[in-house]
Amino acid sequence: MKKLILAAFAVGSFTAAKAQKAGSLLVYGDLGVSNHVTTFDDGIVGTPNTKNKDFGVHFMPGVGFQINNHLTVGMNFGVWYNQSKTDPATIVEKHRRLGVGPFVRITQPLSRTFFFYNQLNLTYLNGKQTTDNPTPIFDPVVSTNGFMANIMPGVGVNINETVALNFSIGGIQYGFERESNNVNAQITKHSGFDLTFGRQFSLGVSANFGGKRAKGCCEPGSDLRRHHGMEDDDADIKVKKKKVQVEDEE
Repeated sequence: MKKLILAAFAVGSFTAAKAQKAGSLLVYGDLGVSNHVTTFDDGIVGTPNTKNKDFGVHFMPGVGFQINNHLTVGMNFGVWYNQSKTDPATIVEKHRRLGVGPFVRITQPLSRTFFFYNQLNLTYLNGKQTTDNPTPIFDPVVSTNGFMANIMPGVGVNINETVALNFSIGGIQYGFERESNNVNAQITKHSGFDLTFGRQFSLGVSANFGGKRAKGCCEPGSDLRRHHGMEDDDADIKVKKKKVQVEDEE
């Protein structure tokens, strides 16, 4: 299935001195929507064309803890939904999938503006696929369980001390799924690698919040404020200056 990604918020991190701080919280996500229509023409005059309409949406956010300026660990969560409808037979297939798992990300600064990141995701998957046929009395239901591991490198651009844009062109992925249905005892297993370098492109946004403050750091603008006792010192200086002026006049 070919997908058109209308919006994407993907992984990333920061390398600016104040953006990527130990103890900060990294929040990111991946949001995608697809809509695809395929028309089949059998070439026979008077027969209707068969259309297949495919709609899909996925949302995969993540939350991570910044251990230091280069290492982040956290959890990914994912929801995928796809619906395929064939007319005029009106066969509807629905497939939903849930995922959860840990991730580890390593970030390396290239400059104060650009950075390189590499992330490893481990995800447990659970899904269900249903088919609604107009004629059969019994509709099949397929349940799936499995896991997925993928490595996705990318390049980021720091917008400010909190927000960064992230660019990726694919990665390496391995997945395993076990399918079972309610029709018979048949079990199907799928596994394999997928290399997507140059075949995928994503543009995303990420944000960091909080973090440890450096020792000896003052509040913003405190260097411009009067410290306690400065008013008394100013008053003593003014009195001394007045005494000097009186002595000069005498």
